[in-house]
Amino acid sequence: MRNRETRALVEGALTGLVAAVGDRAMELTVIGGLNADLLTTVDDVPHQGTNDVDLLVQLGFVYERDEEDFTWLERGLVAAGFATRPGGGGWRWWRDVDGVPVKLELLCDVYDNLGQEIPLPGCGRASAQNLRGPSAALRDRVPHRLPSPEGAMRPPARRSLLAPRRTTRQCCWQ
Repeated sequence: MRNRETRALVEGALTGLVAAVGDRAMELTVIGGLNADLLTTVDDVPHQGTNDVDLLVQLGFVYERDEEDFTWLERGLVAAGFATRPGGGGWRWWRDVDGVPVKLELLCDVYDNLGQEIPLPGCGRASAQNLRGPSAALRDRVPHRLPSPEGAMRPPARRSLLAPRRTTRQCCWQ
């Protein structure tokens, strides 16, 4: 499953999510999975590929979360064909693309509830797994172009990828 063809399917699935969330895509940062090609120069042996993508969601402090609303993200996931699986929690979303299971994980980095699943405000199902450390990825992003979603009737007005400078390990899709 880890090959260049699978990676292309995953990129297509993520591009569909980007199209579904529109301008809010700037609020997501890719910190794992697809970003390997964006962090290294072309090599004799390219990255083998992936069937997953890890998205960092920026949450506020626990006492500020009541003011946040991630309904747009949950609606975008569903509109892009992603769904949770029984027992998998709301931070792990799946979509089948040409028989390949694409896994999308929602992650956050906040001080409270380390290692816990944190419900995203405004959402019925979506949550983020809280990990220590990835918030540094939010500080240094650079745009890259993305392909239009497969089957799109017309190209979206804005479609680019925010990737890290070579010194960090994250990227954000827009």
